[in-house]
Amino acid sequence: MVFLPANFIGRKREIRLLTSLMRPEALQGRAIFVFGNTSTGKTTVVKAIVDELTDRGTSAKSAYLNATEVSFQSPKRLYEIVLSKLAGHQLCAANDYTCPFVCDTAAEFCHHLVALHNDDTVTGHECPMYIVIDRAERLRHIDGALNTFLRLPELTGIPVCIVLISTAVWDCLQGISTVPDPFQVHFPNYTRESFQNILGQNPVEIPDVDIHHKELWVSFVLMLVDNYASVCNDLHELQHLAQSLFPLYCQPVIRGEVQPDNIPQLYTAMTPVLKKVFETLYLHESAPGTEATGTPAQLHEAPGSLVPERYIVNAPGTLVGSAPKKQRTAAEGADDGMGCPIVGALPMYTKYMLIAGYLASYLPTRLDLRNFTQLDKRNISKNTMAASDAANIEPKPFTADRLMAVFQAILTNEAIETDVFPDECLQVSSLVALALFVKVSPGPTLHLVRYKCIAEPAIVIAVGDSVRVDVRKYF
Repeated sequence: MVFLPANFIGRKREIRLLTSLMRPEALQGRAIFVFGNTSTGKTTVVKAIVDELTDRGTSAKSAYLNATEVSFQSPKRLYEIVLSKLAGHQLCAANDYTCPFVCDTAAEFCHHLVALHNDDTVTGHECPMYIVIDRAERLRHIDGALNTFLRLPELTGIPVCIVLISTAVWDCLQGISTVPDPFQVHFPNYTRESFQNILGQNPVEIPDVDIHHKELWVSFVLMLVDNYASVCNDLHELQHLAQSLFPLYCQPVIRGEVQPDNIPQLYTAMTPVLKKVFETLYLHESAPGTEATGTPAQLHEAPGSLVPERYIVNAPGTLVGSAPKKQRTAAEGADDGMGCPIVGALPMYTKYMLIAGYLASYLPTRLDLRNFTQLDKRNISKNTMAASDAANIEPKPFTADRLMAVFQAILTNEAIETDVFPDECLQVSSLVALALFVKVSPGPTLHLVRYKCIAEPAIVIAVGDSVRVDVRKYF
């Protein structure tokens, strides 16, 4: 029996099921497919079970691979990395990042796998192998890789356990194949009680409230889960919010304005902050990797503080920086935009898609020939609007068809020469989820769906500068 730590809250059923399927004596030759939304504990639980099974004094081998961390375009590279991990070979500068195995085909991969198993097999005792592939949905784009891994026990005849972890359901991965479906283990979203128990185990340390820290943390976690669990099922995001907002929650107690047991008054002081955070959910606007220590004044003044300036509470119900801001120029907006975490967080093609949507929203269609083609521009009307004026006009809806046309027109040579081809629908969906695009109306076909870009000009200018696209030249 596998004994795991008690901190896997809300996952007893999944642990019991996975353990029964992954025990060496229970391997049945079928792969295991673990699926569920992000931040539901899939990878952590699977890796803990594999570590426990391989650390029980046997010579069992294991290999873990995240498909998004390895750039491979063919199954050859994938097979070599798996074999290197099983053999304990570390790719480093000393060996010029080369693999001791050469696998041009699936047959050679199976041959090396059998050889590794035979080298470590104790007489009369079969030693299993565990191969865990995270983000397994990417295997669909590698020729024959998914079918090969699903049939490994059949092709090799050795006890090998294949665990595929994905955020997609199995119907999205399977194709026309005679391979038996794997055992499917679903990790559902955490319940509110599970969120409270998980967050309650890891309180944020605040030196100035050591005496009442525990009771403040308990009441804060209840407030956080009650407000955000219904709109955010991501455990990592809730942990980030807890780390960012708990210092603010403790400020009235540190100043002596509120007693630690006066929960209603603490909640009243946090209400404007909680409302503001709804607008920036998932954007991670606070600085990562900073410890939440020091006095409230230090938290406000320290560079890279976890607490954004506009969230600092001066008095119950009032926020620093909540007063209307003066109008800024485009240059000042661009400088401010460079400090926005979204500039560095967006993938390259998503940045181009954001710029394309901004231009499609603020430039009239009649100027597309002048702005995005190499035609003679002498007889084409010229746009007289400045880039800074875009903030004073209403963005116009645009079709997805026009968005893709502008997107292709502004791509730089550096972006076109890359080997990665973007999924346009995924880029647009991400921008909609980040509240940078808004879907105005559905269309009869996918390319006639209408969107509108509501991103601030300063952010778009900063994003354009990061990919060497001068947004100002179009205005």
